[in-house]
Amino acid sequence: LIWEKAVRFDWPITVAHGLPVALTRPGRALRALVEWIDDDFAAGRLRRMLQSGDVRIEGVDISPARAARVLVKAGAAWGRQTFRLALTRHAKATRRSAERDDMPADQRDGLNTRADEADALAQWIDTLVRSVPESDAAGTVSVRDLAACAKTFVQTHAGRASALDGIASATLADALAELQALDDFRCPLGHALQFIDERVSGLTIGADRPRPGHLHVSTLSSAGYAGRPVVF
Repeated sequence: LIWEKAVRFDWPITVAHGLPVALTRPGRALRALVEWIDDDFAAGRLRRMLQSGDVRIEGVDISPARAARVLVKAGAAWGRQTFRLALTRHAKATRRSAERDDMPADQRDGLNTRADEADALAQWIDTLVRSVPESDAAGTVSVRDLAACAKTFVQTHAGRASALDGIASATLADALAELQALDDFRCPLGHALQFIDERVSGLTIGADRPRPGHLHVSTLSSAGYAGRPVVF
């Protein structure tokens, strides 16, 4: 919380013990992805993930907030197929409305634009869903393949609003690359997702010493080491 306030008000800040990667935008985005997959791709979780500001939509001319609203209008539910089916149906219905003879030209253009957005969003989500490995007949997935999916998601779709987010993204990518060294190890999807989540929860970044002109954050037990005249 202190870090976020400092970033918001542009205060120079150092943190003695670093920040948990899970608190950065890439860390929050990856955890949201894990929860979304674990909840059978529930549309509500994807909508909250888009509204959080922690996710970017690359290659699609639509903002995450707008995409979340389109999901609500499309009525997607859960499951791998729900987004493609719901958004395609929504796009077709919108185009049919635009074909009405009494529709003004500007409203027709707006409806066609919304239909195009729904189609593009369906393509983006479908690509993301297909990147997640499916369980085999024994109910297991490859941890290596799931880690590769998570790494690509962090590098491509996780939000970055500061240099710290960039460091977090690189740190997560390295940690997930270590999981890819498990070769052909397979386990139930829930266990594989726990492997991913544990890689996030154990990482910290940005530890630094006190620096002139910076608010320095530390534990109470080490508060005097900075030698500052004022301690909060």
